[in-house]
Amino acid sequence: MNYRYYNYFTEIEEYFVSKRGKHMLVSPLDWSLMESWKQVGIPLHVVLRGMDRAFQKHEAHASGRRINSIFYCQPAVMECFDEYQQARIGEAGDDAVDDQAGSEKLALAIRKLQQQLGEVSGGFPDQEAVRRTRQMLADLLTEIVTGKPPVVAAVEETLQVCDSILVEGTRRHLTPERLEAFQKEAKQELKIYKRRVTAEMYARIRENFVKRRIREESGIPEFTLFFLS
Repeated sequence: MNYRYYNYFTEIEEYFVSKRGKHMLVSPLDWSLMESWKQVGIPLHVVLRGMDRAFQKHEAHASGRRINSIFYCQPAVMECFDEYQQARIGEAGDDAVDDQAGSEKLALAIRKLQQQLGEVSGGFPDQEAVRRTRQMLADLLTEIVTGKPPVVAAVEETLQVCDSILVEGTRRHLTPERLEAFQKEAKQELKIYKRRVTAEMYARIRENFVKRRIREESGIPEFTLFFLS
């Protein structure tokens, strides 16, 4: 099992900074883009390859200016992902955890999410969403501990359902004015990049941006393996 899977966002951020040659804070827009790459299923090594390609093209033009956003790498990352998908046609594989240590790491990740949920659940506006999420996490943990070796992608998919339940539970209790403010902020942030991505990717990035603001509003963690080490 490849444990770098858990460090997807951190690895991308650190690699970008190393290629750029100077530290910078990654923007909420860049985080939303990385979330979109994860959702589409772009492997970490493909993202890093795309970033390499983007920086090589930038250096070839010898502009002397630094790249100031991960968004600059989007076209090259998608190009590398297309090549990766073409190369894998006909292959099979389910990314199953193949050792006890891998299962234990997944179980530890689920327990950590249970703890984080417990810390914020008291003031959460939708207790039914909390109850459903707790039950799903408990069932998932039981399956990991007592069942056959889990498939990482299947675990991640279940966590994404949990995430959606909590985000939507928060969204339903926000005022229309607050939601509109998040939408306006997302639209403004994405304005200069809209023509650089497909309509589908634009919608995904915009929704991820809004979801990030909703999570910040309620204090709920993001339910994904990608943030857990």
